[in-house]
Amino acid sequence: LNEGSPATHARSAEEYDEESDGYPWRSWLPPTKLIGPYRVLRTIGHGGMGAVVLAEHVRLRRQFAMKLLYVPRSFSRAQSRFKREAEAIGRLHHPSIVTASDAGQEGSLHYLVMEYV
Repeated sequence: LNEGSPATHARSAEEYDEESDGYPWRSWLPPTKLIGPYRVLRTIGHGGMGAVVLAEHVRLRRQFAMKLLYVPRSFSRAQSRFKREAEAIGRLHHPSIVTASDAGQEGSLHYLVMEYV
């Protein structure tokens, strides 16, 4: 990766302007930044098809890492792959691997919730 590439330096969601940086993932978020029972706080990282954000469960007031994947219905293979990844991570139990605690979908936005370390 290049030193200045977006993947090497996480920025907050407020710092992204979809017109200037070419990463339109912010436009997937509802205006309230609520996804299920989670409120998006800031960006941890992002890639071509999704992002990892720091989110807080609104009732528990606990922070989690949330992997977001925007998958239009026409990308059924990507949906299946994300579902398999979520199921695989959900079965893993090891002290060196983060655990998944939730997964879901809101429209075309799929998410996987993991412990934040």
